Amino acid sequence: MKNKTRVHEKHLLENKNTLNTSIIRLSLISLSLSSNFSLPLQSSVLPVVQKNPNHQKLAQKICKILKEYQLTCDIDHCSADPTKSEEMVPIGYEELELQILALITKNLPIKMRMVGFPFKSTNQANKVISDTPDMAERYSLEYLHSLLKRINQVYPTGAHLTIVSDGCAFSDILGLTDEQVTCYEQALKQLLEDLPHISVITSQDLITSEANSLKAVREVVIRYSLSDSEFEKKIKSDSKIKDDLVVLIKRIEKELGCPSGQELLRTRGQNIDTVSKLIFQRSLGFGVFIKEKYGSQKVISVSVHYQPNVGKKIGIKLSPTSFITPWHGVLVVEKDGTSKIVHKQDIDSSAYRQTGKFVNRYWCPFYQAN
Repeated sequence: MKNKTRVHEKHLLENKNTLNTSIIRLSLISLSLSSNFSLPLQSSVLPVVQKNPNHQKLAQKICKILKEYQLTCDIDHCSADPTKSEEMVPIGYEELELQILALITKNLPIKMRMVGFPFKSTNQANKVISDTPDMAERYSLEYLHSLLKRINQVYPTGAHLTIVSDGCAFSDILGLTDEQVTCYEQALKQLLEDLPHISVITSQDLITSEANSLKAVREVVIRYSLSDSEFEKKIKSDSKIKDDLVVLIKRIEKELGCPSGQELLRTRGQNIDTVSKLIFQRSLGFGVFIKEKYGSQKVISVSVHYQPNVGKKIGIKLSPTSFITPWHGVLVVEKDGTSKIVHKQDIDSSAYRQTGKFVNRYWCPFYQAN
């Protein structure tokens, strides 16, 4: 009888512990990237965090640094329509601080991951110089590296950003070859040689024995993507996706608003809406694919797009003042040394000249004020 009582008491205690653990876990925020990379923080760190005010101060300091680099406007809307540069204030810093606290408590590096830097715009007539990275990419990478250096200065365990280049997922839709995507990604790696706090996962890094080519990786992404009918239902039921698609359509109009873009549409018998939906579907599929591949890793979610809740994902600027991502523009350097990323068509050829310089043995073109 005593043994049965002890067993019963043990079960009650285990159930109580399980309930307490569940409650604590529900209060924590999962680490995610573009809804791709997620891993709940361990509930066991919470009591330790509460007892260490030094950790809390450090987490607050790191959050303050991140806040200086956060996006406070929707650059996708701004790039499509520069008049829509409304200032916005994200929420969720308490949750972000909790994520950082959990890492600091265990003396773990602050790992961040973003999806981006896919390939250079196909619109060389209006937006970019060529199909390879240039000083616009280098400028953005240096800016991101400055963020990581500042965190490393206050947190010796370190901070690191991994960029997942997603170009292979939808490059074929815009008429790019796998070779062009690979060349862009390899050039990115070269530009990062002297920026140790950033690394890039290229399309080549995604190749496995099962998916042994970029085409095979793309086919996996397509399998993870929503079908046409599923995507149409998603658009009708999810207002954010519907709004994002509207903005993407405007961006693709500019992307294909050149002779080569119009020729691509004619050759394939497609229109802007069709191309935009395909890109959106593949992008969502790539997110699911990356979640399957890297979802178990503890990371801080970083995005090149504005995010309203930084506790889930924080939108980070890729340059101090520009609304244009580096792969959609070129760098302009003014007489006073200040720089910005713009579309090539917006550069006054009488006031600026194209020049460049070598970075890690790689030639980076840009425009310099006369």
